[in-house]
Amino acid sequence: MRSALLHPCLRFILRGTDSLVKPPNFCQPTRPLDSQSDPVHLPSPQRYRRCQNWEGEVFAEHKWSANREMGKSAIVLEPLSAATTVRSSSVKIVTTDMLMERWTKMETDKILCPNCGTENRTDAKVCAQCGKDLSQPTLEPLPEGALLNERRYEIVAFLGTRDGINEYRAERTEPYKRCPHCRTLNTPDSNFCEQCGSELAGAEAVSLKVRVREAASADALWRERALYEKGLHHPLIAAPLEIFTDTPYDERHYAVLPEVEGTPLAQVEADDADTALAWAKDLSDAFAHLQMKGVSLAGSLAESVLFADDGTPFIPTDALRPEPSDWTAVRRELGEATRRWLMGVQEATLAERISHLFASTDDWAKIAKELEALLTGLHAPTPLRLSIASATDVGRRREHNEDSYLTMHFERCHLDQAEALAVLAVADGMGGHAAGEVASKLCLQTFATSLLDAIKQWLQFAEPDWAQALQQAAKEANRQVFAEAQRMRNNMGTTLVAALLVGNRAIFANVGDSRGYLLQGGKLRQVTKDHSYVQQLVDAGLLTPEQARHHPQGNIITQAIGIEPTVQVDIFEEPLRDGDLVLLCSDGLVDMIDDADIERVLLMETDLRRAVTTLVQLANEAGGDDNITVVLARPERAG
Repeated sequence: MRSALLHPCLRFILRGTDSLVKPPNFCQPTRPLDSQSDPVHLPSPQRYRRCQNWEGEVFAEHKWSANREMGKSAIVLEPLSAATTVRSSSVKIVTTDMLMERWTKMETDKILCPNCGTENRTDAKVCAQCGKDLSQPTLEPLPEGALLNERRYEIVAFLGTRDGINEYRAERTEPYKRCPHCRTLNTPDSNFCEQCGSELAGAEAVSLKVRVREAASADALWRERALYEKGLHHPLIAAPLEIFTDTPYDERHYAVLPEVEGTPLAQVEADDADTALAWAKDLSDAFAHLQMKGVSLAGSLAESVLFADDGTPFIPTDALRPEPSDWTAVRRELGEATRRWLMGVQEATLAERISHLFASTDDWAKIAKELEALLTGLHAPTPLRLSIASATDVGRRREHNEDSYLTMHFERCHLDQAEALAVLAVADGMGGHAAGEVASKLCLQTFATSLLDAIKQWLQFAEPDWAQALQQAAKEANRQVFAEAQRMRNNMGTTLVAALLVGNRAIFANVGDSRGYLLQGGKLRQVTKDHSYVQQLVDAGLLTPEQARHHPQGNIITQAIGIEPTVQVDIFEEPLRDGDLVLLCSDGLVDMIDDADIERVLLMETDLRRAVTTLVQLANEAGGDDNITVVLARPERAG
């Protein structure tokens, strides 16, 4: 234990209970102390500072050995006389009344410069970094019941002074408003949430207990002010609520903070996997918000996160630093903590996935999104089996089929938990027989090859960024087809629509006017959006969707693979449930039969092979003006 002996003339440092110290002769106790008085129980180790004249007494911290016999350990303050040799066996007790009367708790060995935030020695007169005068004027504490900031805050209790800053417990006289959507606390006069913009009419009223910090100089509250100005509106971040100046006696500066009490992160255990993933997701989301705002943690994850009585994690103001920093260590700590929580509830497979997730990216937003997907799918039906059917036909009016399609199906299984992954794609080539066939085939070959790295990661129980993987694969296909078109000196190109089915998600990628649909809850819905001239007219309100179906320029597309060096790839993500149907098709289907007819076939034909055959047959019966390609996939639970 390290103890400080503070005196107007000197300071002694004791190291260990057997250290020998003799203060000078003028340090005599003014009165004897009753050794039978109750000891002062204080958390160890702590440091105390003289705040009033001790009339020559010098005190040290010691463990009271008698308490060990009672199974306890206490720290007491011991007066030293000139003749006393300090050992653990010679302990005099300071009563609680004397302690409360004369001593103030001090939690740090350093003084933070109010100007630049640099740590300085406690006895420093000026800041070693910027030269700021570190002497802090002492403010007379406000009495209980004092009102501040136009009577918005009422002082409940004075808690003490640290580095010239008074701290109080206070109550807001008007309740805050809690956003019903993102749970952020908003000031009573707010009509819309400062975080998500939701209307606060009828929002829950929250009577909030707060801490109020008071200083003679605005510079003394530089950290609180800097954090307040960052606009850290997030339900997990206990950031400063208000900064203001008031004149209860003279001009004083104030910072209002939420009152925070909680259990340190290292001491909490999750009750189940849902709780563990929710904690990790919420903290990752909070850290993404802090990183975006240029704020970092002042210490380690374990030092920075507390858990409220209801199990909600939060980050107090004093754990924040109003400047950016490297998050690598915090990310590693959160990954380890989440793994520990999951292992504690016998979720070894999830724990392994979490380890891969936190090791695979430094993007907090991506981590939060993946954790949310894991959390959403934890009790959702996992597609243990995927049924896939496909068909293509030249149609009634074309001599050659320039369409191509691709289906790939993978499964992984660990500890009896099986998961499926499917990649589906349709490409509708253009440019004539010698060009369109080459373009659609080369497009799908390149697209599939480019996805293999991400698929390999998934098979190794990592969680790739599938949206990014689809984007990159489509753009690589565009580069290859464009290069081949330049080499062959023709205008080959192709559309591309793809869907990746993984877990409880379907992620679509689209270039051109081939389409992706989702049949869910008995309703067929187009997910992708055509890159076409008539779609632009529909978007501009110049055509209705029905008029667009019969427009003479319906075959003009605005984006295609291989036409330009770069291409726009649209990504769409949809939740996927057991029994849903994913449909990919070329325009040879949708130009011949409308969506209502397609929906009726899919609802009536439960066998996917018969369904694709029926759709191709109906398109041909309607005229078969173009090549027709249909791919269907349905996730199903095993057994």
